[in-house]
Amino acid sequence: MDDITTLFPPSSPYLKEALTHPSSEVGDSYDALECLGDGLVEALLSLHLSSSNPSLLENSLSEMRRRLVSNKKLGEVGEKLNLVSHLRVGRGGRVGGKVGADLVESISAALFLQHGLQSTTKFVVKNIK
Repeated sequence: MDDITTLFPPSSPYLKEALTHPSSEVGDSYDALECLGDGLVEALLSLHLSSSNPSLLENSLSEMRRRLVSNKKLGEVGEKLNLVSHLRVGRGGRVGGKVGADLVESISAALFLQHGLQSTTKFVVKNIK
């Protein structure tokens, strides 16, 4: 698995923000990118699932998407990509719970802002299955 940082230029402000925990006192945290990434991941997976499974009914596609975008599943993806190892956390900041899922969403948004929809789609479809 490639290091996630190789997908960005070395001084990318998007990557820096995507990997900054809200407890950090340096720069903006990933909160806004997480919000954008949440919508992007859901939309891109909806498009991929519906185009890959044209004969499935809406409720089946929705259930498939729901499982793929769950905090549990996205957390597993974040763990596989080793995203927490790159996270900037402030003093006393706690990392746990759904941070892995948050990071997948924030990285997806950062990719979108840095490289556009095609690169983001590739990343989402490749890693969230």
